[in-house]
Amino acid sequence: MKNVYANIFAGLYHGQLGRPMESFAFIHKASHKLQVIMRPSLDKMRRIKRNSEFIQETKYNQLALTFWTCLQLESDLIAEMQLPPSGLLSYEDDMPHPNMSLLEGFDQRILDSYPGQLYLRTHLNSIHRMFYAPEDPAKTGKDKFRNVGVVSDAVSGMHWVAPSFAFREDDPPADDILAARLRAKYWGAQVITYRPFIRQILQFSHSIKNHASSPNFPSVSSEFRQDVTAPVIHPKARKIGDIDPQVVELAKKGIKALIESTRAFHGLGDKRPIITNIFGTAHAQWGNLLVLSAAFRDPVLHSYVDEELLRTLFHKTIQFLRQSATATSALRTDMHILEGLQRDLFSYDPRTNSSFSSGTSAPGYHTPRPVAMAAPPQMPHSMSDQGHPRSMPHHLQMTSHGQ
Repeated sequence: MKNVYANIFAGLYHGQLGRPMESFAFIHKASHKLQVIMRPSLDKMRRIKRNSEFIQETKYNQLALTFWTCLQLESDLIAEMQLPPSGLLSYEDDMPHPNMSLLEGFDQRILDSYPGQLYLRTHLNSIHRMFYAPEDPAKTGKDKFRNVGVVSDAVSGMHWVAPSFAFREDDPPADDILAARLRAKYWGAQVITYRPFIRQILQFSHSIKNHASSPNFPSVSSEFRQDVTAPVIHPKARKIGDIDPQVVELAKKGIKALIESTRAFHGLGDKRPIITNIFGTAHAQWGNLLVLSAAFRDPVLHSYVDEELLRTLFHKTIQFLRQSATATSALRTDMHILEGLQRDLFSYDPRTNSSFSSGTSAPGYHTPRPVAMAAPPQMPHSMSDQGHPRSMPHHLQMTSHGQ
């Protein structure tokens, strides 16, 4: 297990440096080693899970804690990039959660926040599987979600989180890192749930603009599997007034989720937040802003995106990207794309707008400098894609948030 821990720590270290590929290599290696170690204990763990019991032995508690830590870290990275899963996700339904009461020496808020992170991670995985994964006839009837409303209700009731971390959807961003991470993950789940309705409307508006008089008017496609109940724009719709009001309402919820997901860490001040996957978080915020910008320009959705708020989100996200990106990082490219989009949307000129140009200058907190250490382990050339719900293009899986 010490070897597994060492690989986890190395993965976290590279995650802080904004090096997702190196981070993933270490997490992937830890996950592979863990699967070998936990194999003799699987029957015991399955029984505990099946009987809804609490783990009582430290040995099994350490296995569960390590399993869920690796699963979270790996899932957060795979959500943003096309990377080969280790196979750990195939054990998700067999593993009980760790018994936090057996852990000593930790602040109570840390112990309270960890189960909330686990719930949201499994919820995110369920959304991907139930909505986006190819349909598997062998698993018919086992699905947890068949309806968009049920998915949202699974988290909006706040039953999954300790009372000290519960919040209302209209609360301002949290001012401590543990609460901010939970809210970022929560809003990330809501984005994945509602984003398809934003896409439907954007697609429809594009069709009206470019194919209004064409007999081959393109129909709006759904991102969901065929067996999922969700409203859709009717194939015979030809004008904005024909859009099902329920689609608009769900898209409005998606815009709210995109906004809150993007500003989840804005209550922490200007200091670089300590989060497990800085690349995933920053890249997800970049993706959120691309969708919000498209909604801002859309005739149907424009009224739901406040211009001043969007300006603020651009300003703070560009600042965060500049703070997090190294010279050769993909985050640097993300930053330049947002700067160009900012100019297009708001006629922004850094030479004349002092409030923006001064605010986006690099703050006094810098990406930590790497120290000499062993090279990341080599990735195997081919691996089975065991159960990971990655049917959407990786650049659209922008809400998992590596918090």
